[in-house]
Amino acid sequence: MRKLAILITLTSAMALTGTASAAMYKWVDEEGNIHYSQTPPAGKETETIAPPPRVTAPAGQQQKAEEEGESPAAAQPQSDKSETLDEHQAEINRKNCETATKNLAIYQNSKRIRTPEGKVMRLSEEMRQQKIEETQKAIDKYCK
Repeated sequence: MRKLAILITLTSAMALTGTASAAMYKWVDEEGNIHYSQTPPAGKETETIAPPPRVTAPAGQQQKAEEEGESPAAAQPQSDKSETLDEHQAEINRKNCETATKNLAIYQNSKRIRTPEGKVMRLSEEMRQQKIEETQKAIDKYCK
């Protein structure tokens, strides 16, 4: 009964704080597969995983803002925020470009691919050409 009361209290607290700070649970099923969820499975031992850290101002600016009673976001000048976001997006685009370029080489040179589960799969010529077209679009988008 006490566990139920704690669960209800935690669930209510999570609902009030929103999904950005919702707890994540990790557990292993009978076959050894790892699962992640925002709700713990019934009857399974779970590990609670903290949400990813929020992006905030650099430590010096954040401390100064807190001392002055400002929010950390207000401490970082607008131009710095956009530069940081632009740099972050540029890094994401670079990684996507690199991945798409590698995938294109794979699709052009082989009809066999390895799935995310590790299985080798043979693509039909039609499927391979479709993957080449999709990958070329990704290259056009990310490799500027």
